[in-house]
Amino acid sequence: PKPQVLQPPPPPQEPADLPPDSSPDALDADEKKNNPWLFWGPILSAIGIGLIPVGILTLPLLVIALLKSRRRKSRFAEGHPAQRVGGGWNEVLSLATDMGAAVDGRATRRETAAVVAEAFPAAGTTTTMLAHRADASIFGAGQPSEDEVREYWEIVDGSLKEITGTVGFWRRQQARFSPRSLLADARAALNSRGDNARTALNLSLIHI
Repeated sequence: PKPQVLQPPPPPQEPADLPPDSSPDALDADEKKNNPWLFWGPILSAIGIGLIPVGILTLPLLVIALLKSRRRKSRFAEGHPAQRVGGGWNEVLSLATDMGAAVDGRATRRETAAVVAEAFPAAGTTTTMLAHRADASIFGAGQPSEDEVREYWEIVDGSLKEITGTVGFWRRQQARFSPRSLLADARAALNSRGDNARTALNLSLIHI
């Protein structure tokens, strides 16, 4: 018998060359180019998740700012002219309250003006004048004219600038987003309802 001869192994085959655009990385890049969401989706999701705590913190501040803006518009536009003058005075008291002044809602305007003048001396003269003019408009005969109401509110805005001008930027922002004046308004409204209820009860007892 013939001796067996081992055959040499076949030569190794060279890997087939793929076109440049058919490699996995190129295909992945083309897919991302055709569908941008594959690239931007994870980034936007991460940003959105990161903004959730920021939104939770800023939402109450935005609500406070919105309520104060609506309150100012209501004070300026609603009610008869004397009430709108009183609303301008209340705007000064609200800012003073948010700035930390010890404003007593049961005090007279002139007493409150003295408190505001002591807390913010730069606005003392204007605040005192506003208190006197508000008393004259509310307790005087007749109603102030529209021009007088607008003029009063212009002086109010000047007084607000005088008050905020005595402190720095961050203190102004703290007052802007402070809920103190809103809470004071809520307490005053509750007290007023309680007083009205007691008055109605007393009148009903008198007629019994």
